Amino acid sequence: MKKTNFMRFAFFGTAILLFAACSNEESVDLNSALIDESEVVLQQSQVIEGSYIVVFDTKITGDLSKKYGNDYKSAKQAVVSEAKKMFSENSIVDFEIKQSYGRVLNGVAAKLSKADVEKLSKDKRVKYIEEDQLVTLAPGGKPGSGGGSAAQETPWGITRVNGVSSYTGNNVAWVIDTGIDLDHPDLNVDAARGFNAFTTGRDAGLPDDGNGHGSHVAGTIAAKNNTIGVIGIAPGATVIPIKVLDSRGSGSYSGVIAGVDFVAAHGSNGDVANMSLGGPVSQALDD
Repeated sequence: MKKTNFMRFAFFGTAILLFAACSNEESVDLNSALIDESEVVLQQSQVIEGSYIVVFDTKITGDLSKKYGNDYKSAKQAVVSEAKKMFSENSIVDFEIKQSYGRVLNGVAAKLSKADVEKLSKDKRVKYIEEDQLVTLAPGGKPGSGGGSAAQETPWGITRVNGVSSYTGNNVAWVIDTGIDLDHPDLNVDAARGFNAFTTGRDAGLPDDGNGHGSHVAGTIAAKNNTIGVIGIAPGATVIPIKVLDSRGSGSYSGVIAGVDFVAAHGSNGDVANMSLGGPVSQALDD
């Protein structure tokens, strides 16, 4: 396959990597044809005008994630309060906070003017500010192509990495992607523990998969050992949808970071998280 610049992240365990695309029928086909890696990584990226990620210097503001411990909601509220105080003291009144981060970072994603960013960049409480960017899965995954097989198959890659016949533990896989088909017959999906970065539009609400990419990732990880579709690396393991890309496969770095922040706050030792994305440098996401 063509080599590409993947960003692969693992939290609380071993990273599981994606090698296949998926279909977008009523029930996503986890057995759709393999595609080139270039089709599942970021193809284009552009700055989101007026949207910025503001990261606090915790040496000055204090680490709010540590202060509130497991109380993630309070940590996020404290971050928002700190941001509003910071904005007010810099005479910034026309802003909109879109995301807040209370675990992996202390900071917010906000709509700001360039003049406001210039003011904030001189505030000692701000570690750095970066422009938010659009992330988009490349076209070519052939959504809706359908197919599948009457009998279950074990993909070559599953055997190659010593996939098991069934998973018997209690840990979960957090899939940071386009969501997961919540009622797919070949997956154990826990939507109640999921996250959706979208609060308006067709992709708001439950972290269901309107694209198919995230569902196929989930299948590679944990498709059941039954009589249909494929078998995953850890068959039957619970997968949790962290929806940061919409039905078109588009999202923002600020939304991706919000998903990572949520997983860091709710994951346990032995869990796994998967991101199959690539693109230009984002210091905030790297951090």
